[in-house]
Amino acid sequence: MSAVLLNLEDQIIWLKSFDGGGIRGEVETVDTGAERPAKHIAALRFEPFTIVVGLSMGTALAGWITGTLAMAKERKSGAIVAISADGKAQSYRHFSDTLIEELTIPAMDARSRDSAFFTIRLQPEGISYGKGDGALFPPPVRVKQNSWLRSNFRLRIGTLPCERVLAIDSFTIRQRIVENPLGALRPLNTKEPVGLEIPNLRVTLAAADHAAWHDWFSEFVIKGHNDQANELQGTLEFLDASMQRTLGSIEFSQVGIFSLTSEKVESDNDALPHYLAELYVEGMTLKLPEV
Repeated sequence: MSAVLLNLEDQIIWLKSFDGGGIRGEVETVDTGAERPAKHIAALRFEPFTIVVGLSMGTALAGWITGTLAMAKERKSGAIVAISADGKAQSYRHFSDTLIEELTIPAMDARSRDSAFFTIRLQPEGISYGKGDGALFPPPVRVKQNSWLRSNFRLRIGTLPCERVLAIDSFTIRQRIVENPLGALRPLNTKEPVGLEIPNLRVTLAAADHAAWHDWFSEFVIKGHNDQANELQGTLEFLDASMQRTLGSIEFSQVGIFSLTSEKVESDNDALPHYLAELYVEGMTLKLPEV
């Protein structure tokens, strides 16, 4: 069975999947005054690519992610390596001066038994292809994926009851990147990070916890007591199978609620409704295992 690896700062990490990373020629049409305009390749465009990886991803990738969220504007170079079943390199896709553009946190769901993975979108300044050389790669940093399931999480928002939070929708943190033209003799653009886009949270909770959340919503939204002093802090913890050990976490700063609604209720269904809370967050800090 073949696999795909990330080689970053000489650390080798198994990827669940890889997609993108193509090279495109930008075609320019020139009006020469003749019957037909002329066309030529004016510049190169290096397309972004996406990797899907587990929680334990090695210090190089983990540090790159946490640095990006701290607006360190870090660029890294490395390679995507396709390997055969016996661990030999079949092809390389080298990338250079690359920025993390998006980090997607998987949906958490107490009712799910699926493994959880991060999805990371990367924007390179350069890409080159290389043929496989048969190099034998050592065993990479691997994840025991069954130790981190979508159901293995714990949410804390201030002192609100969160023991019966059923699910948290997937959310994506984006690094805004602008492109600056450099001219026809260089790659089409350089990429510059200019800030982070912090997403909202959408939380599903059981009816038993609704009263306290409704009190916060009433104070914060309806009564208008929503200055920064009344915003909360929070944490989403990723837990092991025992639900006791924290594998990683995301800290939320300046959390406010802006919507609290009930799910659709059927008149012939005796089950208590679930409630959907939507929260804004001003800052997110990711903590990953040092492995």
